[in-house]
Amino acid sequence: MGSVIFAIDRFGLLNAFSYGAGPPAGWQSPELAGFPNLVPGSPIAAFAQSPTLFTVLAVDQSGAMNIGSFDAGGGWQDVDTIGESSFAPGSHITVLAGASGAHVALLIDQNGVFNVFTVDASGVWEGPDSYGSAVFISGSPLLACALTATQTSVGAVDRNGVLNIFTYDTTIGWSGPDTVGNSNFTAGSPMASL
Repeated sequence: MGSVIFAIDRFGLLNAFSYGAGPPAGWQSPELAGFPNLVPGSPIAAFAQSPTLFTVLAVDQSGAMNIGSFDAGGGWQDVDTIGESSFAPGSHITVLAGASGAHVALLIDQNGVFNVFTVDASGVWEGPDSYGSAVFISGSPLLACALTATQTSVGAVDRNGVLNIFTYDTTIGWSGPDTVGNSNFTAGSPMASL
């Protein structure tokens, strides 16, 4: 198995395009998953649970987090929702690796509060847990940036145009937000890091 590209089509269905050595070699036609309840063209996040099992996350039209599992050898396994419908449809989602094979999914809820979902190595989801105050625009992009082997910072620009930083430490959990700089940005601005 080679690479997999995930996208939401214009009908609101999750698609997986697989590339393999074959036969036949090359990119394969998409495998579709779920019901047509996702926001066409909206952002999604994905991570590998193993070399051949992938998890794909998206917020549907009702504002619920959708989780799809794709097995490179067997196609889509299931698409489920977790939590309540508390997010803007098509919200940005950021994923980072946690401790002991866990992964963390991050997004801003419809009230503008930072939310965290966690999945352990066995695939059990928890959350969302919220941190901080309602200072963000719903669905704003978040940026994760590794600081050390155990610490990651997550940034978002608040409604006042100020960069806010949350820090995740695999040994102690979440802290913040801390504000950095002045109100020089447009609320909800996307960011990049190296």
